[in-house]
Amino acid sequence: MNYEVEQPFALPDSAFDETGVAHLVIRGGRYGGQWNVAVQVFRPKGAGVGEIIGSVWTEGATHPGASDDVIEATRQWIVAQLPADTTEGYYKCLNRDTYGPDERDFFAGGRMILLRTDPRNA
Repeated sequence: MNYEVEQPFALPDSAFDETGVAHLVIRGGRYGGQWNVAVQVFRPKGAGVGEIIGSVWTEGATHPGASDDVIEATRQWIVAQLPADTTEGYYKCLNRDTYGPDERDFFAGGRMILLRTDPRNA
């Protein structure tokens, strides 16, 4: 899926906890045929969802399953830009768990966990 970067992906050191783990939330919505998808830091210890650290606009996609394709394309965009000391530890598309059949055509979501290979760098 083609996309245009709205805000370049910038993973701050502050996204990582003391063990070298960063939680990211991917959220998207469709306006007409284009999707806007934002990546945010999630801090599970009570602080919730934080700053947007990247966002893209996708090409028009209204076909069945487009929300899954949008989240996967955003995941690939993130992984391609990870620093050398960071790897993807977990990924899940949350569309089927979060949105009903009528909402999935307009909303998309996912979660990623990133791991620093050397937590002392966190």
